Amino acid sequence: MNKILMFDTEHGSHTLGGEVEIQEMFNCPVLKPSTFEAFGNTINGIFIIDSFSELAKKYQRSLVNKDGVMQMQSWGKLKNKLDKTLEFITKMPGMLIVTCHSKVEMLEDGRTRIKPYIDGSTKEDISKWFDFVLYTYTKKNGNSQDYMWRTKHSEIYEHAKDRTDLLPSDMKQDFQLVIGAAKEKGFSNVRILIVGSPGTGKTRSLSTLINKGEENGN
Repeated sequence: MNKILMFDTEHGSHTLGGEVEIQEMFNCPVLKPSTFEAFGNTINGIFIIDSFSELAKKYQRSLVNKDGVMQMQSWGKLKNKLDKTLEFITKMPGMLIVTCHSKVEMLEDGRTRIKPYIDGSTKEDISKWFDFVLYTYTKKNGNSQDYMWRTKHSEIYEHAKDRTDLLPSDMKQDFQLVIGAAKEKGFSNVRILIVGSPGTGKTRSLSTLINKGEENGN
């Protein structure tokens, strides 16, 4: 079984169960860095970051003054640090999965767009670091609901993308299908950004990283 290292910056891993259950699922203990520096000191290998939006806020909190306000020059420092972090982690070999909260942006003409919830200008170009940018949403299915991904660019989901062009525009959340598309295209590394609001499956979808067939010896 592959080892999957999960960095939980905001206790989102509780969606998958307790620490024992996650260790059994991913064959590694979940790591919970309390500061941005702690994250940098422990990063290594194949990993999941849940969520980058909270990780960014941890660094942003270190830049505010005693009144809790960021000075103009600090915004540039924030952008530089986040970009360097994204450059670093996306160069790591293997598979990278990053989750990020979403934010609805209202345009002057009344239209809406959904963007990564990151302060500063990094939210405008974060997608360039990833092969897949998948937006989460739920769709009612009788008395239950399906957890879905939007994979293709649209007016609302402007960052959504699939560099393989093999995935349907809307699909049920299943990392095995994304990994399969990357393998079919011969990707040596896979970089996936998951963007969405709470309760739409950002963390829940991580359970599909486990190939049940392989786990059962098939």
